[in-house]
Amino acid sequence: MIAGTSETAATPVGVRDSARTVVTDLRAKSKVSVMAKTYSLIVCAGLVGSALWFSRPTQKAATPFSAEPVSHQTNEPPKIGIAPPAPPRSCRDDIEDLVRMPEEELAKLDIAEVNLRCACGLPGAEGIDIEKMRQTLDQWAAFIQHETDRHMYQFHRDPADFRNSEGYFRILVMITALQRDLKVHYNPQRINDPYGRDSRDLFIHGLVNGHGGTCASMPALYVAIGRRLGYPLKLVGAQAHLFARWDDPQTGERFNIEGSYGFADHSDDYYREWPRPISDIDMATGRFRSFTPRAALAGFLGSRAACLEANDREAEAGQVRQWERELELPFWASHPGVRANADGTLHLINYGVDIQIIPESMHRMP
Repeated sequence: MIAGTSETAATPVGVRDSARTVVTDLRAKSKVSVMAKTYSLIVCAGLVGSALWFSRPTQKAATPFSAEPVSHQTNEPPKIGIAPPAPPRSCRDDIEDLVRMPEEELAKLDIAEVNLRCACGLPGAEGIDIEKMRQTLDQWAAFIQHETDRHMYQFHRDPADFRNSEGYFRILVMITALQRDLKVHYNPQRINDPYGRDSRDLFIHGLVNGHGGTCASMPALYVAIGRRLGYPLKLVGAQAHLFARWDDPQTGERFNIEGSYGFADHSDDYYREWPRPISDIDMATGRFRSFTPRAALAGFLGSRAACLEANDREAEAGQVRQWERELELPFWASHPGVRANADGTLHLINYGVDIQIIPESMHRMP
């Protein structure tokens, strides 16, 4: 059992004696990242761990059968002033609530909750208990805090070995602990199924339950865990790829977080070419800006729409794509040199052209 924040808490097997080897593990990241580039490209091209529950809910004792007959009817008068239970909300209504939520209210929600609510009703998302998932993430964050504190002496001993950045060191420990100790991993089977039929590959419940994930879900998990630790993490979109970013407005420190396999801090220029090249027209919209809460929600809705489309649920997907565009338009239009048109397209002032927002990319209109 992986436990919380106290020094006496039990640690996972293999973690207790890892102090002497963690730097070697951490430094090996760059080799792993290079080996994974081609693999991630194949798996992520279509998209913008064993179950690690810390406690199993015990089964309730069976209620003894009564010899008295049971009736589901009553002759008692209705109780005045007690409202009947509200009918269950549909997935559509719940997601639309998120879409209509003001930016400042959406920012108050746990990004893990927002991500999981967008998976509602999809194949592979049956029976998701969002609160239990969030509790698991809380426990993971407590373990990572413990590991970070335990290894912090390595940063203080040789800061240059970690880019002279405590933030860089903290992310290195976080991703190492998640992948090595908590078994968060990229799902290798996504090579054979690149179209997102299974929501576990697109949303963070697949990572929490041990199924694995992709570049659609792993950055969202890192942001959810990092924010629990007080880290200033955001999501960022490349072409058909998602990554995370340390983006601290107070200190100005900013670095990208590529964590599909190990950890690498690629520059924006790297993502200009990988996994797919980005044109000058697309760059003029302000590519590589950190997502706002509503832009992050648009990204999750893009994953939802992709899953619906892969499962031939086109009518539902169409509504989700409409919400996605509705959320994205203000984000792209907020960039200098970009103006939103009344028809939902964007006008690039410096280029004198209109572009249309479409799934996973933006293309110049004919």
